[in-house]
Amino acid sequence: MALLRPCSTSAGFTATPEPPRRTDMARLKKGLLAAGFVVVVDARIILIVKKGAVESSLYDDGKALLKTTDREAAERAYADLEPHIAAAALP
Repeated sequence: MALLRPCSTSAGFTATPEPPRRTDMARLKKGLLAAGFVVVVDARIILIVKKGAVESSLYDDGKALLKTTDREAAERAYADLEPHIAAAALP
C-alpha cells in the first residue's frame, strides 16, 4: 500500500510505499515492458514510463511521481504500477 498525495513541486501526485522499500530497477523495467508500459527514460535509479495518459517517474526507493493533476487518473495509474513495484522490491 502507498500514500498518494499531491506533489508540492510539480503538477502531479507522489506515491510513497508503506513500508519504504528498495527496488530492483532492472526487474521493474522488465515487468513493466511485459505489461505494455513504454519506457521513456532508463537512468538506472529512475525509470520514466508511460501507459495511457499518465507518465510516471519511478525511483529506486520505491517512490513514484505520477504526472497528472487528476487524482482519479493518478490512483488508476498507481494501481496499475503497484504490483510491478511490489514484485521488484528487494528483501
